[in-house]
Amino acid sequence: REEAGWWDKIFGKIYLRRQGAMQKLKLKLPGAAAAGPCLDELKKPAGGVVETFVGLSSYETGKMVVRLDRHLPPPIPADKHYYLANNGEILKDVYQASQTTDAVILHYPNASNFNWRKKYEEMGDFRPAEYDPQASRVPVASSAVVRRGSRRDQDVFFRTFIMQNEYNELAYLAEYGLVTRVETVRNILYYYDNPEEPQEQLPGLMTW
Repeated sequence: REEAGWWDKIFGKIYLRRQGAMQKLKLKLPGAAAAGPCLDELKKPAGGVVETFVGLSSYETGKMVVRLDRHLPPPIPADKHYYLANNGEILKDVYQASQTTDAVILHYPNASNFNWRKKYEEMGDFRPAEYDPQASRVPVASSAVVRRGSRRDQDVFFRTFIMQNEYNELAYLAEYGLVTRVETVRNILYYYDNPEEPQEQLPGLMTW
C-alpha cells in the first residue's frame, strides 16, 4: 500500500470533493463496495463519507478499436465489444493491446448529456435480477438516475461521473501529468474528413 501513497493522495481528494454530489443524489451504488483510496491522511467531512465513483470507468472485457478509412467500407459491429469485416468475416489484422507498455485510450462513453439520457431512457430498467460483480456499476447507476426523471439529478451525475469534470478534475490530474490532451487523432480525422485544399498558384506557374 505504501507504493500507492501518491494515488491515495491525489484520488482521495477527488473522492472527497465528490461527496457533495453523491449526497445530493442519495444514490446507493449497486453491488459490493469498490476499493477506494485510503483517506487516513486527508481531512474527512464531519458527516462521514459515502461511497462514490473516484476515477474513469473501465470495462473488464476490454474494448475494440477499429481504424476507419473513408475510401473503404466500414467494419460491421458484431456485439458491444467486437467488429467484423464489411463482408461478415472475422477481421484478419488484429492486435491485442495487453502489454504493460501499450497505450490506454480514454474515451467519454456518451457524446452529450442528451445522448446519455436518450441511451438509458431507451434501455429501460438496467438493473440485473442478481447483480453481476463483473458488470460495470456506472451504467447501472446511470440507469437509476435517468429513470428518476429529475433533470437536476441527471445533470449533476453527468457532469460529475460521466464527463468527470464537475470539480475541474481533469485540470487537477493534468497538474500531476496523469492526463494529457492528444491533438494528433483529431488532426488525422480532420485530414480524412475534409477535402484537400488546392495548392497555392505561384507567380509564373499559374495555369489559365
